[in-house]
Amino acid sequence: MLRKKACRPRKNLHRKRDYAMKKIVTIILYLTTFALFSTFAVDATDELSVNTAVQGQNEILLSTTPLAINSWTDGNYTSREIESNEIGTLTPIGYINVKTNNRAGYDLVTTATPLMSDSFRIDYALNIGSASYDTSAATNTANTISVTDITGLTVTPYALSILVDSSDYNSQPAGNYVGNVTFNYTAK
Repeated sequence: MLRKKACRPRKNLHRKRDYAMKKIVTIILYLTTFALFSTFAVDATDELSVNTAVQGQNEILLSTTPLAINSWTDGNYTSREIESNEIGTLTPIGYINVKTNNRAGYDLVTTATPLMSDSFRIDYALNIGSASYDTSAATNTANTISVTDITGLTVTPYALSILVDSSDYNSQPAGNYVGNVTFNYTAK
């Protein structure tokens, strides 16, 4: 009688199938990864607009010393008494400081009233940086400082000096004489 061989599973057959399956899964993963990267690697651009606004700073301030950006403080400098020994002599009396970032610049116009006591008058000349104002003159055309093309925040101190007319002073009666100086800042 012929003997039938018993069916036995082959050894390592399941390992070959597992290896083939791993190979297929690996190929699928590579293809998927390639497809994903090629999908996301497309050249694309987008744009984000970023903006801000710089607020204008336009200030003037009287002081006894020249100011700077980091020393801009109000010293409450509002009056200056001219002593008798300063009459007839060009006398420094302080600073008018301009703080601005206005690109187009500014005009600083100075006007003044004579020193008055009732109806008695003493004239004087005032120097403001390169500008001047004379209370005895019928018109003053050199009383404006004009600045253009500001490129950033600046503080510019203009020295103030006064020359009180000694003949007016010596011919007036005793009393308190008061005059006012007005600085008008205009941004361009």
